Amino acid sequence: MKNFILVIFIICLFTGCKKDQKKVTSEKKATIVDNDSTIIKTAEMAYLYGLPLVLMDITRRQSTNVEEVGSMAAPMNQFIHKSTFPDATLKNGTQLNADTYYSSAWLDLSKEPMVLSVPDTYGRYYQLSMQDAYTNIFSSLNKRTTGTGAANFLITGPKSSEPVPIGMQEIKSPTNMVRIINRIQMNSYVDGLKVYKLQRQYKLIPLSSWATDYIAPKGKIDSSVPKGSPNEIVSKIPIGEFFNYVSQLMANNPPSDKDAEAIKLFARIGIKPGSKFSLSTFNSSVQSTVRALPDKMLGALNKEIATPPKLENGWTPIDLKLGAFGTDYKHRAMISYGGLEVNLPQDMISSSCIVDEGGDKLNGSNKYTIHFNQEEIPLANAFWSLTAYDSKGGFVTNPMNRFSIGNRDSLIRNADGSIDIYFQRSYPGKIRENNWLPVSSGDFNIVLRVYSPKEQMLKGKWLIPSIKKTVPIAPVTEAVPVTVATSE
Repeated sequence: MKNFILVIFIICLFTGCKKDQKKVTSEKKATIVDNDSTIIKTAEMAYLYGLPLVLMDITRRQSTNVEEVGSMAAPMNQFIHKSTFPDATLKNGTQLNADTYYSSAWLDLSKEPMVLSVPDTYGRYYQLSMQDAYTNIFSSLNKRTTGTGAANFLITGPKSSEPVPIGMQEIKSPTNMVRIINRIQMNSYVDGLKVYKLQRQYKLIPLSSWATDYIAPKGKIDSSVPKGSPNEIVSKIPIGEFFNYVSQLMANNPPSDKDAEAIKLFARIGIKPGSKFSLSTFNSSVQSTVRALPDKMLGALNKEIATPPKLENGWTPIDLKLGAFGTDYKHRAMISYGGLEVNLPQDMISSSCIVDEGGDKLNGSNKYTIHFNQEEIPLANAFWSLTAYDSKGGFVTNPMNRFSIGNRDSLIRNADGSIDIYFQRSYPGKIRENNWLPVSSGDFNIVLRVYSPKEQMLKGKWLIPSIKKTVPIAPVTEAVPVTVATSE
């Protein structure tokens, strides 16, 4: 809403909102258009609008700049599968998921549609999300939307008019650039071996090669692809090059109809699909200010990302706008700058906790408990988990190789149906073992993930209980599985 109001405000500055605006002379209109403040505000909005687009393309180029599928990259229109069971020795700060194996692919639909074949998962949870060039999720395949049976989908570009073959379902992409992220439920090391085989049954084939013995071609190495993190790369792009980059990408990846008013504004300062932007059309003062936009805008995003959010019972707020940003360009830019991978809330929600009930950092020198009253237990159509990470974002080494805990485990309920889960470094004893999640000796954090949350959890009223130090031992019954989830 704030971005929409800003768009209207700028339009008023450009065109006037009074009923007598038709009487404004051409000279007066030129004066309004040349208003320095208006130009700068529009350029700032255009930077936020284009940032996710540029970050996506840089990431795409880096992730596909190989001849053959490897462990970290794959050519365009080909899947890469990550099937490594959680390992506590990996300390790269990424807070890896301990619940699913990942697959990903980048598509180019500008030449022809791609056929996506998905196998029958026999009820096993999977979530295949498709992001457009602007990081919005335009399609999500899973039990909630398409079921878990085998199917063929025709992914078509924005201008495609190809007829859909019999037996296929069309998925219309709003942009020619598409990023696919697929997650498949993995319950254990042995179960992971099954998922490994399942991953390789997901296929991508060009429509023209459908029903043939298709062999994916080798990719071509592009020596011009920049090295380094996309955030670092984008921070060094001069503003003129940045806006030309955005214009080029918009030509191949049409903006959404929802962006129409913003696109009209950007065009008035020379930023439009396929056009060439030039600072020379502005006076020297505006040129100087616009040149400094990357430092200003990225600095503001870095500051906002670094600012601790308002916690709820010690947990970060659950973002219910992810993947469908609409015209909230600032939010979309901030999320993209923090990491391109997002989920629709209907598919997965998550929250992180680094402090206890008293506001002190979680630290392995203490023992903690989170108590879920029966009505507070996460409601998932698939499953939920709590994962512990050390201060470097890695899993915690422990003799049980237990990195997460949730309703796929044989959690022991209290007599009233509530659940206590224990976070501590030392072994808690046999009676608490089922509900124990080992943590590091130093600072740590806990992440809650709820896969395919039920509607009640998406209304913004559900709060995660706080994590408390040394709560008394609650009475327990015999081991009763809360829910063993094998499907979404």
